[in-house]
Amino acid sequence: MQAGTADQTETEGFSFVIRWDELAQITTDGDADDDNTVRILNTGSQDIRVREPGAASSVAPGNAASVNVTNQPSILIWSVDGTRSWLAVCASDPFSDQVRCQGVANRL
Repeated sequence: MQAGTADQTETEGFSFVIRWDELAQITTDGDADDDNTVRILNTGSQDIRVREPGAASSVAPGNAASVNVTNQPSILIWSVDGTRSWLAVCASDPFSDQVRCQGVANRL
């Protein structure tokens, strides 16, 4: 289990939320607004898949996908070879500029 919180209005680069360096990092989107968007950065050496409610995408190494967490979506991230997966749930705090994520990592 991994969990993290970050200020989504941070303008000095991306705020850290949670990471699994062999697969992906989840950070805020690095802009100054509180639009409840997190960034899924592929930190591995192969493509990953990112699935959220209503959408799915493939992300190449070093690239990122954006996910809006307004409705507390679950985000499934997995390696193309199927050896690693990560189920994360993220939500924005309605009383602050914080975004929180927690997730379970799985390695086969």
